[in-house]
Amino acid sequence: MLPIVKNTLLPDEVAIIESLPKVDRDYVMLRTEQPYSAYSQMQQKAYCTDVVRRCYNYCGQNGADFIEIQSKELFEQISGRYATLTLSEISKAFKDGLDGLYGPYFGICGKTYTLFLKSFFEDNKRQKAWLEYQNLLNMPRSEKPLVFSKSQLREMILKDFKAFKESGDMPVSSGACAVYYEEIKEHLGVKSLIPLDKWDEIKTQGIEAYRNQRKEHLKTIDSLVKIYGTMIYQGEIKRVALRAYWSSIDELKI
Repeated sequence: MLPIVKNTLLPDEVAIIESLPKVDRDYVMLRTEQPYSAYSQMQQKAYCTDVVRRCYNYCGQNGADFIEIQSKELFEQISGRYATLTLSEISKAFKDGLDGLYGPYFGICGKTYTLFLKSFFEDNKRQKAWLEYQNLLNMPRSEKPLVFSKSQLREMILKDFKAFKESGDMPVSSGACAVYYEEIKEHLGVKSLIPLDKWDEIKTQGIEAYRNQRKEHLKTIDSLVKIYGTMIYQGEIKRVALRAYWSSIDELKI
């Protein structure tokens, strides 16, 4: 099977996808890879052969004598607007079509390929999900980003450190904790505020905390982590690390 090339998502994009309803998330995730048109003609033909073979297998049919000709037919069908679909989207179109979501079809042939591709491409749910994602990406943002001076940032850190010592409460934002962690580390001139032999435990706690706060989104989180790694956990990991560091000291000098 042709390897799927995933796009690299920025943290903001990951957060937006995670915030979408499940149906919308699933459709958007299918688009987070390069389109069919980006592959070489040889790769496209190999993919079409794989799709046709899987169709016959899914239907429990022996299509060995027809795979070559039907693969050529599919290759000719995936052009124009359909070539903007990703491999995952095309695969879903065929899976949904074979499951009868687009109504009766005509066996494994060119007419069926057109029906499946057209039905998926024009699916209102798919279009709505992508539009919602794009709208969230394009939401107006301040032209003047909020920037704190070093002295202002350190005043905030000291204020929150004092509050933590008095009440045990950490800042609400894991992003703020991550900024605090990096600022303190830079000021002290160290590579880590936590002993290196403790980092595995810190990471485990941070990941567990992140997932426990988002139990209804675990499938989406697992999909994102599988593709893009553990960057979505970093804020919570640094919150746990900052808590451990603040707990270990009586006075913070910055």
